Amino acid sequence: MFLKETKKYALVVLLLGLFAITLVPTASFRSSSQSSGNSCSASDTLKLGLYGGAPNTFNMLSALPVAGVVSSLLQYYQMFPPPTITGDLVYNESVIDWYSHNANYTQWTFNVTPGLKWSDGTNVSASDILNTYSTNFALNSTVDFVNAAAEIQKEYTLNNSAAVFVLNKSDAIFPERVGSSLFTPIVPKSFVDKGPTFDGFGTTDVAVGPFYASNYTAGASQGLFLRNPYFNPLPKACALQMSYFETDSSIPTYIQSGQVDFGPIPPASAPSLLTSPNVHIIDQKGLIPEMLTYNVTVYPYNMTQFRQAMVYATNMTLLQQEADAGYSVLPYNAEGGIPPVATKWYSPNQPTYSYNTTKALQLLSSIGITKGSDGFLHYSNGTEVSLTIYYDNSFSGNAVEMSSLQQQWTALGIHVTTNAASLGTLIADSYQNANNINHDIIFFKSYGAIYGYAWTAGLNSYSIDIPFNAPPSWEGPVGSAAQNDFMGNLTALESTDNVTADYKYLANIQTLNAENIPVVTLGYGDAVWAYNTQHFTNWPTSLVILPNTLNSTALAQLTPVGQATSSSTATSTGASASVSASSSSSSATGTATSSATQTTTSAAISTTSSSSGTGLSTTTLAIIAVVIVIIIAAAATLMMRSRRR
Repeated sequence: MFLKETKKYALVVLLLGLFAITLVPTASFRSSSQSSGNSCSASDTLKLGLYGGAPNTFNMLSALPVAGVVSSLLQYYQMFPPPTITGDLVYNESVIDWYSHNANYTQWTFNVTPGLKWSDGTNVSASDILNTYSTNFALNSTVDFVNAAAEIQKEYTLNNSAAVFVLNKSDAIFPERVGSSLFTPIVPKSFVDKGPTFDGFGTTDVAVGPFYASNYTAGASQGLFLRNPYFNPLPKACALQMSYFETDSSIPTYIQSGQVDFGPIPPASAPSLLTSPNVHIIDQKGLIPEMLTYNVTVYPYNMTQFRQAMVYATNMTLLQQEADAGYSVLPYNAEGGIPPVATKWYSPNQPTYSYNTTKALQLLSSIGITKGSDGFLHYSNGTEVSLTIYYDNSFSGNAVEMSSLQQQWTALGIHVTTNAASLGTLIADSYQNANNINHDIIFFKSYGAIYGYAWTAGLNSYSIDIPFNAPPSWEGPVGSAAQNDFMGNLTALESTDNVTADYKYLANIQTLNAENIPVVTLGYGDAVWAYNTQHFTNWPTSLVILPNTLNSTALAQLTPVGQATSSSTATSTGASASVSASSSSSSATGTATSSATQTTTSAAISTTSSSSGTGLSTTTLAIIAVVIVIIIAAAATLMMRSRRR
């Protein structure tokens, strides 16, 4: 199952649709005392395009659109190493180089990687870990989503590099519980001192990653991230320019034109992009679950046969070909919640499915749902089977996928209505049950699923990657045998870090999920990124670890064309820099104009970033603020409830 992200990690995708910011290719910035004293030209500036609109914060304790998550995790590293989809831990994306625990998991020690420095030149230390995990920041009651403070009895520094947590209970998955996949990365004291709600905007951030934000202004369509002079290896690009698009459909045009060097794209756009000689694709398989979510305690979704019939009734091969151009992993043998590419944890010993409308109709008939003379299916009381599916309009492929599904189910005899809305609207509606949405289906594409940890992979999806209001139970009715089995295996997962035992319990959970279908997984979409080799070389075969986490080492080694090595070594005391940026006019939808309309300007780096496009109105910002409060409060309640099983 997600996330780097957390209801944090799930919340990493909560407000995608709320921030509709048009891309404006020209913005201006000023360097800080951390920046290089060397001139930074447009040719030495790496340009990244992200979707979801402008970030609302660089603080992982807050709800974030995807663009904000990538921007945050580019700068700050989590304490516990993030996993790849196969389950390998990536220590070079972590603050620590080793960790240990005592026999009963009541004491944990985390050691900071030797020589690791913040971008202001100070050493990252054990104190930074304890500052982050303090009541002043991540353990503050307003943001402690996983209720970690309740189990931490004492914490102290063993020395400058080792931080120790003493717990009042045994917790075999403590690193996963408090790692940034569920909580927050390690931030410097200057960030902590501003409190748990600080957004990191309007200042020069102190970061540990390859680049750090320079005076980003809330709502701006671009952000400049300067090179961290203490990152190893020193980034070859002298700066990184982030461009925040409203939707993923805008990014391919900018990559094709060379205005953006790389970014995530809709899979369906890959074939046309590949006709350009400078554009290439990085296809990272099976990272993005695409799910139909619903309340398993309301009719007709409370019937296991109905849920199973939805799987059999769906030609997922056709669905994924039409929506994702085949850039996905089919889920017929992985309805248990983990894709086959997650080799460490995927269990082949689970019930499997196929496209079989005959089987679907048999299952429906067994619960009194039969086809009438009108060609449509009817419940036993004669009412027509009519389903409503809501979906997030931030992804261009979602409308295609839901249209295909609608056609397939209509052909079977189910009347289907589809409605598009922003993800933020869908989340808010689910918590308020607007239009009785909790009796309908919501299609959700998760960019936060984590398969690398056994425990997080085993959690019910509402605890880790589905941001909507959770139903009372996961596998079936509260107190049912299936629900009790699920909770028993999840509790067993929490009691050990033994890989063999973890696999057994997680395999049991996959079997339960595949039997009971608490969600219908329509596919495990690939994380498809495109890059243009016009301006940078040395592109890797893998650019992201998980959809929200860039490979920092690979990013640092991207080299400007014609530059064999880094142009210079940046210092921490440099004066102002300048950057030449290519600009073009753009429409309100963020569509690139033709090259004939492009002009080149030289922009001095100023203290604030700005946008020449239309920004968010005061009224819009007020509405967003209200929705954020609703979502955060609801998510906090959900997470606290899930922890108090």
